[in-house]
This record gives sequence, C-alpha cells and structure tokens, in this order.
Amino acid sequence: MAFAKLDNEDATDGVGSRRHSLQAMLKRRANTKGRVARQIADSGFYHVTCRGNGRQLLFEDDEDRLHYLALLENKARSHEVAVLAWCLMDNHVHLLLDDPKNEVSHMMHGLTTAYAQYFNSKTGHVGAVFQGRFTGVPITDDRQ
Repeated sequence: MAFAKLDNEDATDGVGSRRHSLQAMLKRRANTKGRVARQIADSGFYHVTCRGNGRQLLFEDDEDRLHYLALLENKARSHEVAVLAWCLMDNHVHLLLDDPKNEVSHMMHGLTTAYAQYFNSKTGHVGAVFQGRFTGVPITDDRQ
C-alpha cells in the first residue's frame, strides 16, 4: 500500500488531528481516477491487440511464435475462449476472440504473463515485455 505524504495542514499532534489527517488523505485519494473499465461485448466477440513495450520485438524467431501460439491455445482452452483468427507481427499481436463467458481479461493476463516469463528467460531481457494492458475492442457489427 502506498502512503501519501502529509501536508502541513495534516500534521498529527493528537488523535483528533490524526483522524483529520486520514480523512484528508482519503478525500485526496477519492479524487483520483483509476483505470477505465473494459467494455463488455454483447456479442462476446473482441478484437484484441497487445504490443511490445516501447514497440520492442515480441518474437525474435519462429520458435517464439510457436511458443506464443501454444500458450494461446492452452490459455484459451482453459478459459473457454475461442480463438477465431490471429496475426502475429514482429512487435504486436492481433487476435479475434469469441468470449461468451467474459473471460478474456483473465485469459490475456495469463497469456501475457506466461509469454513474458518465457521471453525474458530466453533472451535475458529484464522488465516489461508488453506495453501496458491489452486492448480489447468489442465487435458490434460486420464492418469491424
């Protein structure tokens, strides 16, 4: 848990002041915005993308691509998500998914974590492999 630095107005010289300090900190925290919730597709279909951190390469060779696809198959099966189409570019991925049980977030978390561990172990890379969270756009019509 992160602790906020107390301002002078939040000085703690007694129980009442500590209570005021905590209330002021909670009020400041309540005014901050968190992440925007993902949109849920009524159809269950999503166009998912994820990109390498800083647009770095995600796949250095075909072995990496095959490993990613094996992980994708495993995670999709365990979360009951159907992979309808995929496109692996050097530094990003496109997936077309059918997710009737709203499991895409859990599936993608497992997939990106497992692949990042593989990639970092293989290459000696340290740190994030993927740039932020994946993007999942609900598909609402044939034009998408």
